[in-house]
Amino acid sequence: MSVRVEVKGLYEAVLLIERVSRIARIHWPNKALDNLAKHAKQKMKELVPKRTGKLRRSIRIESLPDARKIVADTPYARIVNDGARPHYIYPKSKKALAFFKEGKWVVKARVHHPGFVGYDFLENTMNYVYDFMYDWLAEEIDLGEV
Repeated sequence: MSVRVEVKGLYEAVLLIERVSRIARIHWPNKALDNLAKHAKQKMKELVPKRTGKLRRSIRIESLPDARKIVADTPYARIVNDGARPHYIYPKSKKALAFFKEGKWVVKARVHHPGFVGYDFLENTMNYVYDFMYDWLAEEIDLGEV
């Protein structure tokens, strides 16, 4: 299972800016989307936990004709983001779970996972992109680089 984030409405905002600005170049919307996606990817990589680095390495940009998606492509990305409620863990294929605890092997039919609060890296990334988008667009328009 992967987690996907898509910025909606940005392309329409860019089109409006293009109509207002007569000096807009034809590739400016893609430039804006690529720039925002690059910053979103970088910010998301900063916000995810760094335990093994697998989740961080899985973050990538997918280009669509009028949007960019930032994808965290690991089976556990949603759990890391949203957290987990307390639950029991049962063995999948054997009769018991075995693990090393306090210097000795322990065998149990089930174990209790206490749950945890998620990191909420998706929402925090989106908040960053939202703020960055307005600052960047204002700078582009003020500098006349549109």
